[in-house]
Amino acid sequence: MEQLRDKLNHLAQASVEEYSLPGLVLGINIGKNSKIAPKGFHYKGAAGYRNVETKEAMYADHIFHMASVTKLFVGTAVMQLWEKGILSLEERLTDLFPLLKGVQPEFEEVTVRHLLTHTSGLSNVKDFGWDKPEIEEGALQSYVVSNEVKEIEFLSRPDDAIFHYSDVGYEILGAVIEKKTGTTFEEYIRKNIFELLGMKQSTLLTFERTYGLPEIKKLRNEGEAVCNKTEIVKQLLSLENLSRVGLAIPHKRDEKDKMVLEANYPYNRVHGPSSTLTSSISDMQRFAESHLNHITGRHETASLLEPETYEMIWKKCALVPNNREHIGLSWFIREQNGYFLYGHEGTDDGFRASFWICPQLDVSILVNSNITKAPVKRISKKAFELIVQSHI
Repeated sequence: MEQLRDKLNHLAQASVEEYSLPGLVLGINIGKNSKIAPKGFHYKGAAGYRNVETKEAMYADHIFHMASVTKLFVGTAVMQLWEKGILSLEERLTDLFPLLKGVQPEFEEVTVRHLLTHTSGLSNVKDFGWDKPEIEEGALQSYVVSNEVKEIEFLSRPDDAIFHYSDVGYEILGAVIEKKTGTTFEEYIRKNIFELLGMKQSTLLTFERTYGLPEIKKLRNEGEAVCNKTEIVKQLLSLENLSRVGLAIPHKRDEKDKMVLEANYPYNRVHGPSSTLTSSISDMQRFAESHLNHITGRHETASLLEPETYEMIWKKCALVPNNREHIGLSWFIREQNGYFLYGHEGTDDGFRASFWICPQLDVSILVNSNITKAPVKRISKKAFELIVQSHI
């Protein structure tokens, strides 16, 4: 497998150069006893810079904003609650949030299942508010019944089963988790996924990563008497402070196509369920492994769901028209080289993520880059091609 390792190293470096990326990390895991690598294969590679201004090298263990890959954690949490009988996938949105009754007729038809499969008809968020993030515990519940949500456009009726990608739908699912468990969405995920799998480098509360910095401790101790909330939040989420605690820094291209830093790190608690996971290759490989246990029988990490549940979540529910993929319950489903892959892409200001697993080959792939619109899915497909070729 050393040949494969060399090819993956080349892919990472060549991708940074070909696509003019600031940095890239690539993680591949092939399980033991797979037909590709009987002894298993673990790869973590990096190329380029964490910050183009400081020319600080990117390392494979740097923390990345995972953007919409977060939605797989929401879907997993919802299915955990479904397995326990705490919620039904057919529960209606207006029964869960009575303040949405009578607002728009389509709200009356939306179910948990519609939200999971992006078939509710809900359109998308216009502005994520990265420049004015909220960090208050009740932000999500307030957002779900806000005017922004009440007045949102429906692009189709829920029962039409037409795919329309909606971050708002996943904010609502996060709020459903809170309603059903009596705890915050982030706390539920921490206890029932991160801690269970030993994902020690992962959090949905990005701002808490800087709590340990001396000046942040001072600000928090002084509180409103010295600094207003806006100033505290600004310091908690500043690029400089997040860089000091190991996070990759977001970039974009300016009007002259020059690579520059993004103004803000993408965090806002009202959009936590759709996009605020920050994690690492090692942790995401644990998440992948847990979803392969029912196939591999290894159970070296805890299982998050029952084996039979995967028959539901990996079943095609609707066609994704722009790329001919399908959506299951949270997971996207695609075919490549004669194999099925399940996963999710992530896009936010300054970051791109691509996370996929192939149960047939016992493979997981994660690609992260710290710039808007990086072609990480294309790179992920190239990596999978190399893996398949190594088997041939």
